[in-house]
Amino acid sequence: MILIHKTAATAKGQERVSHCCSRVVCRGALGRGADCLPGTSGAKSDGTEDSLYHGFNHAVGARRSMSEARLPRKLAAVLYADVAGYSRLTGEDEEGTHRRLSAHLDILAQSIKSHNGAVVHYAGDAVLAEFQTVTEAMACAVDVQREFRTKNAHLPDERKVQFRIGVNLGEVIVDRDDIYGDGVNVAARLESLAEPGGICVSEAVRGAVGTKLAIAFDDMGRQRVKNIAQPVQAYRVVLDHARRSRGRGSRRAWMLLGATAAVVAVVAGVLGWRAPWAPREEPASVERMAYPLPDKPSIAVLCPTSRRSPCCRSPT
Repeated sequence: MILIHKTAATAKGQERVSHCCSRVVCRGALGRGADCLPGTSGAKSDGTEDSLYHGFNHAVGARRSMSEARLPRKLAAVLYADVAGYSRLTGEDEEGTHRRLSAHLDILAQSIKSHNGAVVHYAGDAVLAEFQTVTEAMACAVDVQREFRTKNAHLPDERKVQFRIGVNLGEVIVDRDDIYGDGVNVAARLESLAEPGGICVSEAVRGAVGTKLAIAFDDMGRQRVKNIAQPVQAYRVVLDHARRSRGRGSRRAWMLLGATAAVVAVVAGVLGWRAPWAPREEPASVERMAYPLPDKPSIAVLCPTSRRSPCCRSPT
């Protein structure tokens, strides 16, 4: 607190005037009790205003107004998770559902911690968490959903505790160890768009993750959600991307094999039609077929080979 002291001579002594430039002005006089005047504007006894006091007080007030107008903000990856159909589950088996929920929340909290995140607060069956990077937030969401899927595999559908998860990247307001603002609200609305056991993310998250993780995204288009002025571009995370990639690889292999077989068949047909290995027919040569004539007279005997004539039989 800064005090500006002024003294003035009076008939009974001296009067000390203390101007407090922040909140309270106290004036004490000789022979009188002390008097505290909140909100005094720094006026002198002669009715004029102390210009130094007024200027300093105005600067302090301006700084206070700026500090009240600007709340602390930061950029964060926000994860919001909620159990699908929790009211129905508790209505059918309250204690059993709560035990399973508690076990799932422990798994989720541990995964958040292992991915360098922090749980901001719990709200019944819902969890709000923040991460320093989008990649860590997405890796956490994918890991827990896969673990929950394995954990629920042996349970009937009416007893499965399935989380829906929304992930967003945006500015948040930090106050009282909590986070607020559109960054949180969009994450909560994306969670409502996800399927039970699924993950839904914003366009900012989709762009930041890129190909850093072995996951795929299905475009859900621009979605109008509650209490958000502008439509939100949403993407559904494909958790079985590796399996789908293997399936596509197998189909591509079969297609390639079929195409190869077709090419081989066409080549074989062309070669068969041209038959380059078949013996070529040559025209008869008179020179090669003509025999030299004998010097002496001779008789040529023609034997009908089909009838096996006796004249053609060899002598015994």
